[in-house]
Amino acid sequence: SGVAMSSLWVFFTFATLLGVTISSTASPTGTSWDEISLLPFVTKRAVTSSTSTRAGKANDPGNVSSCSHTTANHNNNSASLGVDWSDKIFQRWGWDNDPIVIESHKLLFFTVPKNSCTEWKKLFRRMMGYKNWAQASPHDPSSNQLKYLGHFPRSKQYEFMTSPEWTRAIFVRDPIERMLSGYMDKALSEERYIRNHCCNQAQMELRQRQQPKTQNSQMYYNQCKILHSITHKDKLSPEQFPFDTFVKAFMKQCDDPHWAPQSRRMKPKNWQHINFVGHFDHLQQDARCLLERIGAWEDYGAHGWGKHNGTMFETNLARHSTGVSSSKQQKGPKEQKRHQFFETPAVNQMVLSYLQPDYNLEMLHFAKPSLN
Repeated sequence: SGVAMSSLWVFFTFATLLGVTISSTASPTGTSWDEISLLPFVTKRAVTSSTSTRAGKANDPGNVSSCSHTTANHNNNSASLGVDWSDKIFQRWGWDNDPIVIESHKLLFFTVPKNSCTEWKKLFRRMMGYKNWAQASPHDPSSNQLKYLGHFPRSKQYEFMTSPEWTRAIFVRDPIERMLSGYMDKALSEERYIRNHCCNQAQMELRQRQQPKTQNSQMYYNQCKILHSITHKDKLSPEQFPFDTFVKAFMKQCDDPHWAPQSRRMKPKNWQHINFVGHFDHLQQDARCLLERIGAWEDYGAHGWGKHNGTMFETNLARHSTGVSSSKQQKGPKEQKRHQFFETPAVNQMVLSYLQPDYNLEMLHFAKPSLN
């Protein structure tokens, strides 16, 4: 209609005046990860206890979250910040490359491996009306029937990324805890993952380069030979595959999303559009806060989960738990267990250096731990 065309013309004219390119691909910003903490985030950590976001506040991303452990970017003029179109999040490929889109609730959700991806994808399948949401594997985009940002045209992507009516959410996890979870799950419990993913990658790189570049690269190839020589078992023990070996040989050489820094989830410029950050340590509370905010809690989060028809995350995902804390204040068994892994200053420094981008990203509110 004429009204629709007029509205579209106004939208594109306004975007042009702001210097935003909608149809072309922008060049990389050149911002280094060390500079990420200097980006103009308008962030605030609410300090009140978790309470319900009532019906009058649902679908209002500008509303200050009442969750005590969430971070919100309250810049309602998100469009003026622009979008970095060179970011991979606008392309449809892989399992967790581009964010999931729930148009009915105006939610753009950035999944992060090791941060309860399975349950979130089950939730989104439930919200989209799939009857087998609780039973079917939700991961593979070729069969999970979810909608991803890469499925949409550039104009829609721009709307989802900048509109003040949309919630752009991500859940993050303590970097040390997540690193150890990746090691325990993907290196020990699923030892085939390391052999099939990392070691196959190592063989390809070796064929291309002929010679390893560094001492750690040589260790990477040598450890892959050892892993291939071990008789297959369901799990490896820490004695067979120690954490310090994982750090030195695999952490950087096999740069995998299950332990890579969470700050890499998108380009620095696009982090500015995130307006809800939940935390794994307070998963049940923050998940409820997000769902109440978009008006989805009562229908999809308050019931139907688990054997007893409970609430979402009523049991806090024991499969991903490590029993380890990086908190300086934690003085109990968790800290003692953490020091079983972080025994040498060299390993400690390598891990902290690798995870430094997460601590630099101020909106995540991660306090850098002491591993000495």
